Amino acid sequence: MNARDKDKRNGGIRVVIEAITPQIDCGRFPVKRTVGEAVSVEADVFTDGHDSVACMVKHRPVGQGAWHQVPMKLLGNDRWRAEFRVTSQGRHEFTVVGWVDHLVTWRRDLLKRHAAGQDLGADFEIGAQLGRELAGRAAPLEAQQLEEWAAALTDESDDVDERVTLAQSEIVREIAARHPDAALVCESSLKLGVEVERERARFSTWYELFPRSTSRSPGKPG
Repeated sequence: MNARDKDKRNGGIRVVIEAITPQIDCGRFPVKRTVGEAVSVEADVFTDGHDSVACMVKHRPVGQGAWHQVPMKLLGNDRWRAEFRVTSQGRHEFTVVGWVDHLVTWRRDLLKRHAAGQDLGADFEIGAQLGRELAGRAAPLEAQQLEEWAAALTDESDDVDERVTLAQSEIVREIAARHPDAALVCESSLKLGVEVERERARFSTWYELFPRSTSRSPGKPG
């Protein structure tokens, strides 16, 4: 049993990805672009319950090992969008991945509990633990930032309001978007293609030839 099968069995992968665009005939044929044009990708990404989700588009030229990642933004009603530009001719491919984002869920719930006047001691501890787990997946510099962030969350000498504000750090959210927990990531089975042609492919010329116009003598009409 591979890791993904195991995660599916225990319910770790809970995200559903549907209705990815652009695609032609369920991905049988590539969409077309020219060098420098943007590819705007949309998808329905959702999960069960009230947890927040996050997702990204992965894209690359076919045959290239590394994927480029672009975070997707919520449009509303579970519809997400991201955009990337193709910068070289040839076949490119892209797909969508999504996951339950426990850090974003925790941040959202922390604001609600703070507004309700609840005690947040345990919540700060949970957030710090999430930050330390994220540090284990992040790059060294990012990991250092996360460790400092986690320590500040649980520093009771600081005002609660200040720690709630700290919890909403955009830097931490961006790091989390770059380094999701692999055990929670769902990747679409669709690898969609983009055929990228030179810029002149945007234009065309129409030629017509009638048999009566032909001649055996070059330069002489029929």
